Amino acid sequence: MQTSPSVYVLESKHYGSNQQLLALANVVADGRVIRPLRCELRSRRPWAQALCQWITALQQRVRFPSWLSHVLNIFLLKSAPSGMTDNDIIIGKTPPFEWVAARLSVVSGAKIYYLGKTKRIPRMYVSKFVSTPSTLDSNADIHLDILPTPWRYSDLLEVRKRFSKPSGVVTCTLLVGGNARSYEYDDSFWSQLIFFVKSSVSQGVCWKISSSPRTGHEVETRFTSLASEHEQGAIDFFPWSDPLRRQKTIDLLAIADAVFVTEESASMVSEAVNAKLPVVALMPADSCYNAQVTPLLEHLEHLGFLVRIKPADLSTDIINDWEGHGRRFLPTCWSEVVRRSVAK
Repeated sequence: MQTSPSVYVLESKHYGSNQQLLALANVVADGRVIRPLRCELRSRRPWAQALCQWITALQQRVRFPSWLSHVLNIFLLKSAPSGMTDNDIIIGKTPPFEWVAARLSVVSGAKIYYLGKTKRIPRMYVSKFVSTPSTLDSNADIHLDILPTPWRYSDLLEVRKRFSKPSGVVTCTLLVGGNARSYEYDDSFWSQLIFFVKSSVSQGVCWKISSSPRTGHEVETRFTSLASEHEQGAIDFFPWSDPLRRQKTIDLLAIADAVFVTEESASMVSEAVNAKLPVVALMPADSCYNAQVTPLLEHLEHLGFLVRIKPADLSTDIINDWEGHGRRFLPTCWSEVVRRSVAK
């Protein structure tokens, strides 16, 4: 039986979503043990959800013996944990896990923190709603301007102490993604971006470039070639495909004066903005609406936390005198916003 107070993170198959929930768990844990949990309904068919809904709603009104609750959990859920208590927290996101969270909460008394707006369970089951531009809930308890990131701004400041930069040298970090839903980067996009990077080196800019799992071999090869054409330190490329050369995003942001990021990844954009640096989001020639990314980008652009631009229109003037052009930096790290709200 589990007795240590815990934060249970309902994980899905989506890496980015899991990282957001784990980041949130780290902030609200307050000494609790963080336990990733792969638990879901026995079946995703409508009858299974309806049965879980009916039993859970009944148990909320009628006290069940603990042995019966345990048997029902085994019947309704895959990998249901035992020993959950009212001192625990359950963190979840997305509809398939809503009744799982509700079921575990009703049986144990654990509180639910939910990222976004619930679609299947009544709001009364949830203790705290957390809203982001990508998971919007206008009636949430906690409102964030970005997605939760794996690190806090205070972590970045600590990492920054390890680096020393020559005075007068401008270092830009480029976070390179790749094709995703509603986002397709063609050959001209990469050609124009590489041309901008090359031309800016002649103006004294140094680059730290990192790729991601989406980038692909062909694009990584082009950046590898670009780096090899310049002396070490002018353009350093860290390909995702090479674990020995891969760098942590927080390290690349800690040494940067400005960040350029392909805009298909809400997570990469959020990390860039959380660094409180000038951020340039790189737009493909043609992009459609993406429910996770587009609202975030439009929100951050409206607040002045980033600029969206196509590579053909890039200039180093964009990052100069950032605040003088009416742009801003994120005033408070997302983790501090959560901490203050939870402490109330």
